[in-house]
Amino acid sequence: MDIAPNKVVRLIQLGFYEDALKSDTPWLCAGCLTCSTRCPKEFDLAKFMDAVREIALEKGVEISQKNIIKFHNAFLDQIKSHGRSYEVGLVAEYKMKTMDLFQDVDSAPGMFFKGKLGLLPHNIKDRKGVKSIFKKTSGK
Repeated sequence: MDIAPNKVVRLIQLGFYEDALKSDTPWLCAGCLTCSTRCPKEFDLAKFMDAVREIALEKGVEISQKNIIKFHNAFLDQIKSHGRSYEVGLVAEYKMKTMDLFQDVDSAPGMFFKGKLGLLPHNIKDRKGVKSIFKKTSGK
């Protein structure tokens, strides 16, 4: 990360929006919610970083990490399709978008045998509801 996540928050608080939106930090945030669940002030930093990413996309801010956008879009496509992340589908779509097909291919078998990668997606029950959320928020 080019700056600490709390500094991105501070930049926004102080009105330095462009600096915050151009930062690599929101794009490198894994969205794992660890920071949000541990925050003594109950600030949802993961949700905040997600909002910063979406605002940067809306405003057409040039992102220095081009493959991060491809990963972000592949991730959202999995959520739209399955209602949750489907890792194999995410990796496959990301690899096809970047054409970087063989990077870290050696780690896949180990992850599969440890139960970290499922071959089939685990769809949620209300996938139509998730798709409608995406439709409403995209303005289409």
